[in-house]
Amino acid sequence: MPPAKKVDFETEGVHIHLPELAKKVSARRLPFGELSKMPGEPGGFQPKRGVINFELFDEDAPQKGLTKLPTEFTLRVRYTNADLEDARQTGRPLTLAYWYAGKWVRFTTEKHRFTLQPDSTPGTGGYGVAYITDWGDPPISWGS
Repeated sequence: MPPAKKVDFETEGVHIHLPELAKKVSARRLPFGELSKMPGEPGGFQPKRGVINFELFDEDAPQKGLTKLPTEFTLRVRYTNADLEDARQTGRPLTLAYWYAGKWVRFTTEKHRFTLQPDSTPGTGGYGVAYITDWGDPPISWGS
């Protein structure tokens, strides 16, 4: 069985920890698209900073993306102090969301065990952390 694997997208501040699985699973960056073509909904999530679009794939069959894993993987996405300030200005909490079926869907505590983990130095940002088993390669954005 292939060992657990970590895939880092340093420019985007995204770190993916893939568990030990029967397949050799990895992740690759995809084009993000235009954030302006993925608007928020009135009273709902409002995207502020598009982060990444990625897909998971089996290294032995790289032409086909994977959408479901038998166990969860960990997604860590860096947020900045500017992201926090943008959310504060709206009076709503900083939120990470993904684009699905023509709308933004928030990562939640209930479904993804989503948490914000601030850096130990105040005012420098931190990470949003989610645990995921189903992933259909949607773009991800910070917003509120």
